[in-house]
Amino acid sequence: MKHPKLPTFTFRASSVEHGETAASLLVKRGADARAVEEMLLRHPEVNAYDCATEIAPRMSYLEFLERGGELGSETAAALALRQPGILERKYETVYECFDKAYIAVNKPFAVRLDTPRGWTESDADGNVTEKKRFEPRWEGDASCEDWLNATYPNMHHRFCHQLDTATSGVILTAHTKSAAAAAAKLFRDRKAKKTYLAVVYGWPERDEWTTTAKLGKDPNCPKGFRERVDEEGGKASETRFKVLRRGYCTLDGAHRGIKVTLLQCKPVTGRRHQIRVHLQHSGFPILGDIAYYSGVSDSFRMFLHALELVMPFPDETLTFKTDPPLAFELVVSADPPIEQRQIN
Repeated sequence: MKHPKLPTFTFRASSVEHGETAASLLVKRGADARAVEEMLLRHPEVNAYDCATEIAPRMSYLEFLERGGELGSETAAALALRQPGILERKYETVYECFDKAYIAVNKPFAVRLDTPRGWTESDADGNVTEKKRFEPRWEGDASCEDWLNATYPNMHHRFCHQLDTATSGVILTAHTKSAAAAAAKLFRDRKAKKTYLAVVYGWPERDEWTTTAKLGKDPNCPKGFRERVDEEGGKASETRFKVLRRGYCTLDGAHRGIKVTLLQCKPVTGRRHQIRVHLQHSGFPILGDIAYYSGVSDSFRMFLHALELVMPFPDETLTFKTDPPLAFELVVSADPPIEQRQIN
């Protein structure tokens, strides 16, 4: 059945006034002016965030969580000032070649890949009615697909692989069936090579290791979201890990000063949540991964980023790569916080 075309959802916040700054917008959304000034001194990168496509939609998202009681006693404005990295939602075209029919995008964290499709059903009298799976829940609530539709209109965008909503990084799209099929064959034949960055809890003793634990569905997850290690009935899986830097977490909150490690992750197979489950299984779950970390999580994002994708097509090998996210550099400090050093 051919689904009806969905309307385009805007990824811009229409309430943002011309010339609005990060400081004025945050104050308008309930933050104390002096606290905003102090935060911007500590995090000057926030001044570069776009108000209409980043800060305002992220604030609307936090206010949505606040209304639902998901922030506890903390307000949206307080969380934004405490961990301002949540305000970043920057899209970037990594590769664009219309002759080859590929566009690669750097997807922000906490952004869905595509907008769930609508579908139709017939009632008892045979009347066809249309249902929708998705309605925007806050101002600027939109998917990566919505950004592609707005940036490259009149093109059909097919995602060649998957990225979790919580994961940022390179996603490859094709705008012809033949290009999509060629990319799908490389993934199916395990010729596509992916490299990720992750920040994990703890300091691994080894500098490099490989995990080959088999993976399968977690029967204790009623929504079917989580995977688990299943050596008897699971599928063969392999991920290679390499330590890039050990340090201390700089996030303001419950995790400040704990030991964390920046890792390079290279999945050989492509199972769902493979890196996340293999790191949990190794004893080093990803910082901010609330699905696979059993302790108290106090991080504005899950620190997993798709850094590079190498596609060896028959006529040419294409490499799609992003710069390491600034947040990944800032969150791992070589030294513990000053107050922790004073105690020691």
